Amino acid sequence: SAWRRAPSGGQGAEGRPHGFTVRPVVVGPVTLLALAKATDAAPAGFDPLSRLDDLLPVYAELLSALRAAGAEWVQLDEPALVSESLPADPAALADAAARAYGALGVRGDRPAILVAAGYAQLAPEAWTALAAAPIEAIAIDLTRGAVPETVPGLDRKTLVGGVIDGRNVWRGDLDAAFTRLEALNDLGASEISAGTSTSLQHVPHDVADESALDPRLASWLAFADQKVAQVVALATGLVDGRAVIAEPLAAASTALADRLGAPGVRDGVVRERAAALVAGDFARGDYDGRVAAQGAELALPVLPSTTIRSF
Repeated sequence: SAWRRAPSGGQGAEGRPHGFTVRPVVVGPVTLLALAKATDAAPAGFDPLSRLDDLLPVYAELLSALRAAGAEWVQLDEPALVSESLPADPAALADAAARAYGALGVRGDRPAILVAAGYAQLAPEAWTALAAAPIEAIAIDLTRGAVPETVPGLDRKTLVGGVIDGRNVWRGDLDAAFTRLEALNDLGASEISAGTSTSLQHVPHDVADESALDPRLASWLAFADQKVAQVVALATGLVDGRAVIAEPLAAASTALADRLGAPGVRDGVVRERAAALVAGDFARGDYDGRVAAQGAELALPVLPSTTIRSF
């Protein structure tokens, strides 16, 4: 299969002669099964998570092959552990995570494992499962989530704080991001690292490529290259202290204040309407009622289609 061939001849091996040590990123076993769809031949009520024990040997073989190919770390993405829209309940997902990483973590023929759970708040059950698992690191989204006051078991792990938003194009508040990272020290992890909240696949490459932008607007932006530089600055601060990165922190704060105070950025009328919203405004009606209303208003064809603007 393709996954068996990739570790020995893929991008990891290609990068080493050029001085790059890559970190392969793979969908984690819990998320793979939680998002899996049963075939028509599956029995009624079939739960894909019930196949976890059958899947784990495949992941073990993959991890072994990646280590043999020179990978020092492997990132296993588990967004299912933060999802609110899956049929499996958080307790079942956390139990699957505990079983999966309990089995994979004890293997000696693997790279170090980083489990990443971005995009939202990590469920308390999942925190407990990952903290207890024999893995080396956990990455969390601190732009849309937080951490419990105590998480037993982190004293043997690296905690990667995703304080740089990977889902928007703004420069953001770097000073506040560093403060959130410093607060992680109270959890007792063996090491704190800086990171993005999610993969940077959601943002463009480099603001410098946008030569037609107004310079003032460009100063408010951070695309992938700029967000990587922000992570490097924060990581430097964690090692050498806040004073060492005072300049990039201040520059980001100045840009943020300029954006928030610029004409046209904040519309008072819109803000007043937003402030007047009540709980009922956030409740969706029943499906049949919404379909009827949309049909009357939009008159969509049987198979409507669209695309994203970048195409």
